This record gives sequence, C-alpha cells and structure tokens, in this order.
Amino acid sequence: MLLPWLDNHSSLPVFMTRVGNLAYFSNKQSSPSQLKPVELLDQIELDLIENSYNQMQKEMLQKKEKILDKIKKNLPRTDEEEEWLDNEGNPIDEKLFIDALLGMKDNDPIQATESHIKALHKIMKLSTTLMKYPSDKTNWKPQASVKRVNKTKFETVDKLLEEWTRNAIVAKLVISGDLLREKWKDFAAPRYSQHSMAEIEQRVA
Repeated sequence: MLLPWLDNHSSLPVFMTRVGNLAYFSNKQSSPSQLKPVELLDQIELDLIENSYNQMQKEMLQKKEKILDKIKKNLPRTDEEEEWLDNEGNPIDEKLFIDALLGMKDNDPIQATESHIKALHKIMKLSTTLMKYPSDKTNWKPQASVKRVNKTKFETVDKLLEEWTRNAIVAKLVISGDLLREKWKDFAAPRYSQHSMAEIEQRVA
C-alpha cells in the first residue's frame, strides 16, 4: 500500500526536509519542529527509502539482463519488454531523487520537483515494509485523523498536542495517527473529567 498523500498527490507544492535519518514531507516550507500536525504529510526513515531503492535497482537489473540476453541471442521480444527497456529500465529520476535526499542539510527544506514525487511514488510501490505507520496496515490517513481531533472544542488539549508533536519531531520519534489519538486522550482525560471516556473516544474516532 502507498502512503495516502502519495497515492492521491495534489497540485500543492511539497517540501522535503531532512533531520538525521528522517525525511519529512509537508506542503509548508518550514522546519519540522515548527509544523503543526495537520501540516505534516509524512516522515520516513532514509534507510528505508534507500534500501527500497537498492532493491528496485536489483530487480530492474535482473529484468534488464534477461531482456539483453534475448537481444544477444536474437530471440523475439515483446512490445512490453522493448517499452520497459527504453523507459522504466533507466531509473535516472529515481537516482537523482535519492542523491537529492541524501545530500540535503539538516532542517533545510527544499521544494520537491514533480520528478521527485514520481520517483518516491515508484520506490514506495516496491515494499509495504517501508510504511512507518504499522497501526492498521490498510488505510492510515494522518491528515484526516488530526483534522478530526482539531474539530473538537478542546482548544487547550489541541495546543498541548501540537507542542508534544513538535517535541516528538525534534526527538525524531515516528508519529502515527493512532499515537496522536492516544496522546490526545491522555491530555484530555484529566482536564475534562466531566466528559465520559466514551464521549472523548467518540470525539477522536
């Protein structure tokens, strides 16, 4: 499964920021520690992206060698193989994306190009193990989860959650939708004891 924002990429600009071994993606040009939860599209470990890219390279090389072997032996080739060899078989954009990502300075956001987004999309197709949000394994939607939280009237809790999220980003923690919901409930429970936990659960569901 692809990350939702990649699978449904909009026309909004996307900015990439590196902090240590983490790559942050946002529609806002700002340091991750300054982003609100709703402004953070994603965070992925660089090792996972790079490992998936290397795996992609390995698989493509194997496929390319088979096609080239057919050419060498003058064996018939399909139109699909010819098309693949001329296009997908030359992952230049993916290599340029990896180089750009690994060459970034910490906390120095740059705007991702369309080729960067397409390259990341292609790399992410290869392995569901790249997902750093193992909560439900099917449809994790970070923006939707946070927006539902922010629709509540618990403004104090929302501010506490934003502060916690900023600190978590600085500490390089992996933030999932489930984790945000649990932290919100942790902040809300002692401050709004007049509300039942069932009501609080409903507000963040």
